[in-house]
Amino acid sequence: MVYITAMPPGESLRREHYAGWALLRLGLMELDLCEASVSADALMDRALKGEHGKPYFKGGPEFSISHSRGLIACAVYSVPVGLDLERVREFSPGLRGKICTAGELGLTGGDNSLLTQLWTCKESHMKLTGRGFSQGLLETEFSSLGERPELSGDRECCFYSMPITHAGQGFWLTLCSRGPIDFQIRWTDYSVL
Repeated sequence: MVYITAMPPGESLRREHYAGWALLRLGLMELDLCEASVSADALMDRALKGEHGKPYFKGGPEFSISHSRGLIACAVYSVPVGLDLERVREFSPGLRGKICTAGELGLTGGDNSLLTQLWTCKESHMKLTGRGFSQGLLETEFSSLGERPELSGDRECCFYSMPITHAGQGFWLTLCSRGPIDFQIRWTDYSVL
């Protein structure tokens, strides 16, 4: 399940980070893997870190948190996942060259919304592998975008991608999983976190 919430305007980046862990807490409570008395802070303290900083819990479940400009999302699954959420923004020609292969430039046609989707595809894969930016943005190449983007030469990774509009702004959310999953999104009221 992917849990998503919107913060009230004016909240800090630190609060976005905390809200991601609060969404994780909610997901763990729904799976009966966490008691209501456990705080988001306690979950942060319990999480271990992989070689490149990816948080995880020994024995699972798998999770990934992302936030961008007031929207926060957290994926909780039984298989390895990576999640990215980004507000649509402008990509300079120089940045396009740093993140896109020639084939990917053709896929996006230079459209900022599709470039943002491509970015979320790449970052969700980097989060799945746990390598982060040490993986390199050009190390992966996508052969298609849309609702189910495809990574060239990789049949183990499944991608689920969707545009989101919030407060008049466009966003892309992409989940990368190791194998197929039941991709579902649940909007959550920020006040319950």
